[in-house]
Amino acid sequence: MNGTFAGKGITVHTSGKYKVVFKLKQPFGPFLTTLFRFSVLNKDLVMKNIKKPGAHGKMGDYGKKFLLTNDAGSGPYIVKKFKFEEYLRMTKNPNYFLPMDSQTPDELKMIGTTQAVTIRSMMSRGELEISDQWQAQESLKALKRIRGVKVANFYMGDMFYFMMHTKKAPTDDVHFRRAMAWAMDYQTVVKLLFPGAKQARGPVAQTIPGANPYSFQFTRNLAKAKAELKKSKYYGKLDQYPVEIHWVAEVPDEEKVALLFMSNMSEIGINVKVVKVPWMSVVEETANMETSPNIVTIFDNPKYPEAGSILEARYRSGTAATWEQNEWLLDKKYDAKVADALATVNRQERMRKYMELQDYIVDICPTLFIFDKVVQHAYNSNLIDWPALRKESPTINGYIHAGRFITFKK
Repeated sequence: MNGTFAGKGITVHTSGKYKVVFKLKQPFGPFLTTLFRFSVLNKDLVMKNIKKPGAHGKMGDYGKKFLLTNDAGSGPYIVKKFKFEEYLRMTKNPNYFLPMDSQTPDELKMIGTTQAVTIRSMMSRGELEISDQWQAQESLKALKRIRGVKVANFYMGDMFYFMMHTKKAPTDDVHFRRAMAWAMDYQTVVKLLFPGAKQARGPVAQTIPGANPYSFQFTRNLAKAKAELKKSKYYGKLDQYPVEIHWVAEVPDEEKVALLFMSNMSEIGINVKVVKVPWMSVVEETANMETSPNIVTIFDNPKYPEAGSILEARYRSGTAATWEQNEWLLDKKYDAKVADALATVNRQERMRKYMELQDYIVDICPTLFIFDKVVQHAYNSNLIDWPALRKESPTINGYIHAGRFITFKK
């Protein structure tokens, strides 16, 4: 590796054979934490496959189109074939620079489906070792009835949110939003609909560094819900302002939570319309303030293991018009606070600022914080070993790393 790269906020250059120097144009406290997301690519290969024109001037598309279906990395596996939205086939990289367990698979195939019938059929025939994480509870129960199939459970910082549009009636009223927060039956969700999950406390999962363990937590209380609703500008004309909630069609269990929400809200006089929407339609509708519905259900997790990742991605103005922020918060005061927190190099002080930001968000209640998700995968225990399930593999701030690699049993 040699040379210098200059991006929008960063300059990178080499110093000697094995040293890389990063110079940031402004402070970014979590920088070291984000480096596990840093990907090294083969420069010559990417440069040969740049498409022009593109969004990056003389660098064209920066090889983006090529990299969608091709491999230019340095990881433990090499892309053999990638059929977009169908499957990805990979083979072991013989030149990988780190040691690998001798029992790791020589070839992997990742299949792009969450269809429960397909997953069960393939698992029962021994054609699938691990399922996706989006199987409904009924599907997981059926999978566990197959000889040798078990279900893996672990927390990865995922949370389930109801994103409430703060610029569209009636969810533009803070008292209306708080009324719904008090009326929601969280315990039924975590005990019956998503067993193993934990009721959320604010916008950041409690396994993530910087999560505030003391943030206010709403519980089901219809008296308080009705009291808040009376403070709302929509009280007395609720029949004129139904609430529309969109759930992601590819995750069937989301419908159950949406229907429970509809039932809970009817107890305080709020009419709710539940709508099933394919994922790509969710992406499209949340790209525009006018087409975004009152509420969108979403699973999300931080891109690096600090609270700042979620606090920026979920509520900063720059992420409005994306699927991560149906809230349309557009709060300049919040933007300044999150920018200040991310610029804080001292870790202890940065964590303190993260906690204050969480209290700020909970107070204005732009979201129903439903639960911290337990990730669940069905897997064939006769064929594979999964060290992470025995807590033998390394974890960093709630993220499971090497332990996610499975090995074949002898």
